[in-house]
Amino acid sequence: MRARIPISSTALNADVITDFHTGQGDKIDIHDILSDFVAGVSDITHYVHLTESGSDTILSVDATGSP
Repeated sequence: MRARIPISSTALNADVITDFHTGQGDKIDIHDILSDFVAGVSDITHYVHLTESGSDTILSVDATGSP
C-alpha cells in the first residue's frame, strides 16, 4: 500500500511536498518521468539533483538527462 503525501502546486511550476519522512517509509517515485534513463547505463546525476535550502531539500528533475 502506498501512502499519500500532501502535494501542492506553486506558481513556479513546482510541487511542494509536505509531511515527508524517509524514516516512515515515504518515497518519491519519479520513474515514469525519466524518459531516457537506463538503470546501470545512464548517469543519474544528469537527471536528478538535490539542493538544500534552509531546512528544506529541493528535488530537481530533468526528464531527458541533459548534462
